[in-house]
Amino acid sequence: MPILHEIRHALHNLLTKRQETTLDLRNLPLSKTDREQLLLFLGKGEVTAELKTLGHSLIWETSFSGIWVVEHYDADEHLLGQYLEITWMPMILNSQSQDIETSLATLQTHLTQFGNE
Repeated sequence: MPILHEIRHALHNLLTKRQETTLDLRNLPLSKTDREQLLLFLGKGEVTAELKTLGHSLIWETSFSGIWVVEHYDADEHLLGQYLEITWMPMILNSQSQDIETSLATLQTHLTQFGNE
């Protein structure tokens, strides 16, 4: 499939230029069968994550390091988005600065309460 050439090019750019790429699988000219065959070809690797927010998101590295599948679902389990991210780590898995600041403040509060500043 031509999409595999695009993925290969994106993976090459990640490695040589540190350029990350996101492909929206639902907006590419692929049939549902094409998408299923692509995901079957890419396979599943060793890393899988699930986020639970308003809906949930499933993230897994394919059997090709650096190629990730990211799927977002709504609260009723309808697929909202399906992406291939060619990256070191999908952005959604990175901690946000504001969340880290909150964690730091909470940890400091607990240490102060325990008398271990």
